[in-house]
Amino acid sequence: MGLRFRKTFRLAPGVKVNIGSKSVSASFGRQGAWYTTGTAGRRITLGLPGTGLSWTSALAPSRLPAFIRLTLVLGAILGVIIAGYCWR
Repeated sequence: MGLRFRKTFRLAPGVKVNIGSKSVSASFGRQGAWYTTGTAGRRITLGLPGTGLSWTSALAPSRLPAFIRLTLVLGAILGVIIAGYCWR
């Protein structure tokens, strides 16, 4: 088995940032339904809370280069942080 790294930060209710050893992503949703977009692609996850059952589907791959996807994800994260400070 290889060594893996992943850290998740909750920015606001329904918004998480996931940092892994090979990718960065942002997840939007709530318990049972999440949309995730990042450098590794886009996916939707649906689950039944409390059961451990879930279904994940990868969406059509983006035609944008990885560095542009990373820039867009980081820009979206920064936008959420700034919006959070403005709403206080």
